[in-house]
Amino acid sequence: TPLLYVPSGKAGLVLALEVGVPDSAKAQRRQMTTKLGFEEMDNGVCMTTPPTDKDVMLLIDTSGSMQGKRIQSATDNALKIYDNFTTPGDDKIGLIHFHQKMMIRMKLQTVAKLPKEVNTYTHQRQTIDKTRTPEWGGTAFYDALIQAMAIPTESSNSYMVALTDGSDMDSRNNIDVTKAAIAKSGW
Repeated sequence: TPLLYVPSGKAGLVLALEVGVPDSAKAQRRQMTTKLGFEEMDNGVCMTTPPTDKDVMLLIDTSGSMQGKRIQSATDNALKIYDNFTTPGDDKIGLIHFHQKMMIRMKLQTVAKLPKEVNTYTHQRQTIDKTRTPEWGGTAFYDALIQAMAIPTESSNSYMVALTDGSDMDSRNNIDVTKAAIAKSGW
C-alpha cells in the first residue's frame, strides 16, 4: 500500500492510499504503521502521537570509571534532556544511579511547571545535577537495566535513557537475559 507522510507541527499524518485494496493488505498496513507509532484516525489516515505524555527515566553510570569529564558530560546531557525534551506538567522524569548497585535517586514524577512549581523544578534539576560526583564501584550495567525495566511505566510513551562509559564488568546477568527483560518491559 502506498503511504504518504505529511508532517504537521508536533505530530504528523500518514495517508494510506487504499482504494480497491483487499482487507488483508489494509490489516498488514495497520500493523506496520502501529509499530512505527502511528494511531489509526479514520480509514487510511493515521496520526503520530504528539511528543507529550511520556516517561523519561535517566539511568546514569556512577562507577569509578566515570570520574572527570565522563560524569560531567553524562550529567550535562541528562540536564539537556530534562530542560529541552520534557514537557512540564505532561511528562514524567526519574533518575537512577548505578555501579555495582542500582539506586533510585528520583522516583518517576511529573516534570514541574514553571513558575508555579519553582521549588519542585529546582529540586528535580538539583537532583539530576548532583550526579556530577561518582559513587565508585564497578560497572554492572546489565543488572541495572534489568532492575530498571521492572519499574512500571506510567505514560503512553516511555523512554529509558542510559548514560554509561563502557562495558559491563560486574553484572551477574548476561546480555541475553538483559535483552529479554527489555523486551518484556514497557520501556
